[in-house]
Amino acid sequence: MKIATIAMMLSCMFCHADLVKDETSFTLTLYDALNKEADNLIFSPYSIFSCMSMSYLGAKEETLNQIKKGLHLSYSPSELIAPFASLQNSLKSPIFNIANAVWVDLGMELLPSYKEDVKKAFDVDVQLVDFELIEQTREKINTWTSDRTKGKITELLEKGDITKETLLVLTNALYFEGSWAFPFNAKATKKAPFFLDSNKQIETNMMGQVAYFPYFETEEVQLVTLPISREKSSNAQFACVIMLPSKSSTIEQLTKKITPDLFFEWISNSKRSYMDIKVPKFCLKKRFDLNDALKKTGIELPFRAQADFSGIDGKKDLFISKVVHEAYFCFDEKGVTAAAATATAMAGTSFPSDEVTFFTANRPFLFFLIELNTKTVLFMGKLQQPETSDT
Repeated sequence: MKIATIAMMLSCMFCHADLVKDETSFTLTLYDALNKEADNLIFSPYSIFSCMSMSYLGAKEETLNQIKKGLHLSYSPSELIAPFASLQNSLKSPIFNIANAVWVDLGMELLPSYKEDVKKAFDVDVQLVDFELIEQTREKINTWTSDRTKGKITELLEKGDITKETLLVLTNALYFEGSWAFPFNAKATKKAPFFLDSNKQIETNMMGQVAYFPYFETEEVQLVTLPISREKSSNAQFACVIMLPSKSSTIEQLTKKITPDLFFEWISNSKRSYMDIKVPKFCLKKRFDLNDALKKTGIELPFRAQADFSGIDGKKDLFISKVVHEAYFCFDEKGVTAAAATATAMAGTSFPSDEVTFFTANRPFLFFLIELNTKTVLFMGKLQQPETSDT
């Protein structure tokens, strides 16, 4: 019995490895669809990936094929259930909360098979609501989101995002609040230049410290991993990865080169190095209507009346009318606070002897919040110009 139990645990550890690779591919594709060269960017690929995967479990025929391709999934709907449940369980931590819900109109009945599948894969709450009462229902979903993001995202659904024709809303909410394993001393934070390009610069609050960190470098990039303190009650190990293009390269050139395998390789090949680090403080908050961005990934039919989500209610009467996403990310001396929510609405029709490596993030860079054991990308962003007010 013990041998069988151990074997099952080991197989579970590896059953979501391909899913993480799928999610990373989706992350990089969606970054390209959302990126505007002059803007800061923050989004949670994991939140969006989770929410769209809930719709995938009920998709059929070409609707299924387009979602599968757009999300870079290597699983059929039935094959996806165990890996997603395994991955979500691996990410559980007192500092990282994941919540999923399905909001169903009173006049609609979910197939028992769909309810069972989303419960197994995503541990969802199924909530009955009356979409005829638009504002009351919108407020209820927004309150649920606000409660699960500790007030960071208070109005995920704006007026017009749901209508009387809405039959179903799928939601995912994430909240992360972690402290650095090696906190920055606030007294060491100083005003310093941040170079927007070769001709423009601004003054920003630059944090600094000297300590050991995992570090990787090529001619094109410097990559440093800032670990978050591990909670004793969880096996999850979170970290913020900062990817700084070389002075002869750009973020756009870097992102065109990155693949999931290369991303994993850079993190895995990072070596413990004695670092003099300087990184700006920043807080970002962004909201997206994702319809157009998801269509750019190839997910088009699911947004049309001809979509087939008959695996949800047994009828071909559902299509995706709106996908909205909001993300918050604050990076300071103490650590990282991050929150995200996604909604898919479906309508009816001691160090002195060591050599020091310098890492100064005083120009645009990419950043990622990841779980190190699984290498799951929870948040991805681009800092083009520091915004230090708490949004």
